[in-house]
Amino acid sequence: MSKVKFHQLIKENLKEILKDKDIKDLFYTICKNTSEFYNDNQVIVCERFTKRISYITGAGKDRFTSQKKIELDGRYVVFLQGFEEVPKWEIDILISIFKIAVEISKK
Repeated sequence: MSKVKFHQLIKENLKEILKDKDIKDLFYTICKNTSEFYNDNQVIVCERFTKRISYITGAGKDRFTSQKKIELDGRYVVFLQGFEEVPKWEIDILISIFKIAVEISKK
């Protein structure tokens, strides 16, 4: 993917974060934008309740491959599927977007 297109994805997601939205709607928008950018790879956000993890929202197709589990904080978790070929620096930035959304929603 080109860096210019990736930067546009980040800008769009940041614009959404700054809108006053419900966290579930915000997560859906970020998941949808990210999934569309990465050829419909699956992005799922879940909420942790003690040991149980409950689905909140997501986008993309199930690739029937392993998922990468990323903890956002003590409450939210993101699962990425089909992102094996995506550079680590891009994934780090995407996860930062999710973390910013979590922090802003705590206001």
